[in-house]
Amino acid sequence: MCFGLVEGAARLAQPGLREVPRFLVRSIDTDIELPFMEADPEVFWKPISGFSGPLWDGQVSIDERGLRRTPAPDYPSKRLLCFGDSITFGFGVSDDESYPAALGTLLRARGIEVRNAGVTGYTSYQTRRWLRRQLTFQRVDHVSLLIGWNDGTARPITDAEFAERIAFSSGRADETLRNLAIYRLMKSVWLRRGLPAPGEQAVPKIARVPLTHYSANLEAFVKEVRDAGATPHFIALPSRLIPGGKPAHTEYSAVLASVAQRLSVPLYDVGVLAGGSPKIATTGNAAYFLDSLHMTPEGNRVMASLLAQQMDSVLR
Repeated sequence: MCFGLVEGAARLAQPGLREVPRFLVRSIDTDIELPFMEADPEVFWKPISGFSGPLWDGQVSIDERGLRRTPAPDYPSKRLLCFGDSITFGFGVSDDESYPAALGTLLRARGIEVRNAGVTGYTSYQTRRWLRRQLTFQRVDHVSLLIGWNDGTARPITDAEFAERIAFSSGRADETLRNLAIYRLMKSVWLRRGLPAPGEQAVPKIARVPLTHYSANLEAFVKEVRDAGATPHFIALPSRLIPGGKPAHTEYSAVLASVAQRLSVPLYDVGVLAGGSPKIATTGNAAYFLDSLHMTPEGNRVMASLLAQQMDSVLR
């Protein structure tokens, strides 16, 4: 009798609670709201397999593995899988205008297929798990990683803590009890502790992935790639250069370089996409960027060219 009264009160207090998403990813990032994304309990969000539609004055197409479509040789002899965040995915540009797509075009004559495994909003925490999933789908020879900008983004809790909350509340008991309003209310309160209430402004407190966690994720990424019989490659974070100013700086770049040196992983420095041009220092590279991080089609082509040159000896 008492439980029935409490359950009824819970339903009356929050009649819309049934519609609350099971995975409250909007408290961590907004990429879940992109039309080609869906919630995922392990990596928080992921591209929708088979999605195809117009976006950003171009096209976004996702294959059955959740990868953005890129051109492929008729008979590929080797495969390079590019992991990263929105820079790798190609935020703001069409399928064939990302740097993995441009790199695939440059390497196509050599029989090397380049696949785009970048996902907007991802950190090293998510990418490490996305790598493990992708390695179950396909054989790879080379794997590149460009990650770090999102790791340092301040949020109320870390990615690791958020994952623990999801894992704790998504087991068999959740399947059994989720129809009870009192359980959904308690679960919502527990999941949201330390997070802003709907409509409230978040108060960032900590990096999504602290530097020590970032280093550990990079090391684990390299180990899993090598255990799969593939060669890992790191790509330094590209940045926009304001005329007369210095490139954007993040402590994650130094950690990336340190891990690369310690584990003997090739690190390709595309820097400010100078391409050997001395004019960049005085004119800036704004023509290569849509905003402070994401590149124009031309910027992606320049980056792909720099990568192809630096990776040449390793890919032979």
